Amino acid sequence: MARLFAANEAILLLEDNVAIGPFNIINAFADCTIKKNSMLGPYVNINCADHGIYLGEPMRFQEGSYGRIVIGEDCWIGSHAVILKDVTMGHGAVVAAGAVVNEDIPPCAIAAGVPAKVVGERQECPQSED
Repeated sequence: MARLFAANEAILLLEDNVAIGPFNIINAFADCTIKKNSMLGPYVNINCADHGIYLGEPMRFQEGSYGRIVIGEDCWIGSHAVILKDVTMGHGAVVAAGAVVNEDIPPCAIAAGVPAKVVGERQECPQSED
């Protein structure tokens, strides 16, 4: 079971052969694209929105902020990773289990940690068709 949700006229695009893992959550409050042959491990959370956090009004009633997410071709996102708004993952990128991605990840990079940082690079990275 997975939750795939699009709101605010956002487009959630899953290209060919995208593997959605069990218990994934994808909240597309802005456009979200996952390009072909990418894989999501179990319990991955991809979220194109943040709640408002200003004092004086309950957070649940505040307007959110939204930003698009693009996950390139042949990416792998490990179990329990979180991808936040305004992030682009280059083709062939890998995100380690449990990482929180709040910045772009270059093509063929391996990112880990909270917040995620590049810790390595795949060898002989395949070329993107883009």
